Amino acid sequence: MTTSLRKGCIGLAILLGYFLLVSLPCPDGLSPNGKRAIAMMFAAVLIWVFEILPVAVASVLFAVLPAVAGILPLPKMMQLFATPTIFFVFAMFCISIAFQNSGLSRRIVLWTSLRSKGSPVRLLLLLMMVCALLSTILADIPVVAMMLPVAVLLLEKNGCVKGTSNFGKPIACLIGGVGTPAGSAMNMMTISLLQSTAGVHIGFFEWTAIGMPMVLVLTPLAWWLVIRAFPPEIGRLA
Repeated sequence: MTTSLRKGCIGLAILLGYFLLVSLPCPDGLSPNGKRAIAMMFAAVLIWVFEILPVAVASVLFAVLPAVAGILPLPKMMQLFATPTIFFVFAMFCISIAFQNSGLSRRIVLWTSLRSKGSPVRLLLLLMMVCALLSTILADIPVVAMMLPVAVLLLEKNGCVKGTSNFGKPIACLIGGVGTPAGSAMNMMTISLLQSTAGVHIGFFEWTAIGMPMVLVLTPLAWWLVIRAFPPEIGRLA
């Protein structure tokens, strides 16, 4: 069976499953719209898991289908997507692409390499601190995407084997993500959720006052633990 035929059969099964769930009696306390929403959620997850459609196409499709199925009016659907969290994530990826295209990530690695004076251990500390500080104002994943190409180049220049090298293990982007609300989409979602459900407002500086000290303490600590658990296999930078 070809891949296209297999995906077509799975897609048809998912569609039939959706209509089957919609046709079932509603449990007590669940509205017909709620039942359709649950059925569509299962359909969306299955289509993503089995890759019936490209992720981008499926995401746009399921942003519109609830309106077609009568779950919510289209203006309400679009309003739900127009949240600060969505625009924040989009902006962070745009900024990271701009940083990468401008060559900033290469300049950062060059600067840290010069400051390390040939010591791989010192270079790891500098790179971890830079990645942590960058990810306090950019989301974690965009910083990883921005720094990955130059990190791979650094490994190749020093003759390290990608995937197994101890020199390539340390990273601190996730540590830096807790520094400010801008450090992660999850931070923004948490703030938004607390505001909408519990009426608790957490300001940018209130979060930062707790998050930044954590970053400044945890990053050197993580470096110290990592270089002892995974000492670099090279004694001098190339």
